[in-house]
Amino acid sequence: MKFHEIKSEALNLITAYSDSSVSIGNKIINRSSIIFPDSVIENIDLQKVSDFNGRNIKKIYDLSPEIILIGSVGDEKITKPDQFKKFYNKNISVEVMNLHAACRTFNILISEQRNVALILIFQL
Repeated sequence: MKFHEIKSEALNLITAYSDSSVSIGNKIINRSSIIFPDSVIENIDLQKVSDFNGRNIKKIYDLSPEIILIGSVGDEKITKPDQFKKFYNKNISVEVMNLHAACRTFNILISEQRNVALILIFQL
């Protein structure tokens, strides 16, 4: 398998990440946010996966991504399966993983031109 470096100013490729921040080009994000291939919604009110509710869901649901990745620094699992039922009913996949894996997966999916949303959850 050949790997190719992806460079694009039009896409929100993640260039660096740690447990306390994510970089997209020169922009550093250190608060919970939602990243789409071409836009970012910053400073959303999430500190853990269980905080994900109707108010936060609407922002993402309206943009109809194929896949939603939720990256959290904590070792948190989905506590309420019904939490994402609205997405499942619309055939939108939701994956919860650690922040580092979510960032890597996001870059791969947008390089494949997939409509993906990455929800970053930083605990303050």
